[in-house]
Amino acid sequence: MIDSIKRLISRILTKGKIETTNFDIKPFSCSYCMNFWIGLIYLFWVGKFTIPYIAFVLLLSTFVFLIREIIMLTKDLWIWVRDYIYYKMDKNKKRYMKDDEQDTTR
Repeated sequence: MIDSIKRLISRILTKGKIETTNFDIKPFSCSYCMNFWIGLIYLFWVGKFTIPYIAFVLLLSTFVFLIREIIMLTKDLWIWVRDYIYYKMDKNKKRYMKDDEQDTTR
């Protein structure tokens, strides 16, 4: 999304001659800054632009890295649980197949 905005800005500034994304839009280039500015824009949009809400946006933008790590950890944990369940199901399937094979040889 940021690249398409950069491309649009470069087309507007150069009147369509150059379409590049090789520049930075400072408030939106890093995820921490983007979270802060989008949060402020959202607060302004919904009419809650007060000190407590701004403090909350600052707190959220400060903990972006921690929140991302928690989400990644949760995702990895769910993948591990899913793989473990599949492993157990496959192991039980093989065990039952061995029992069926023994029954057919009798």
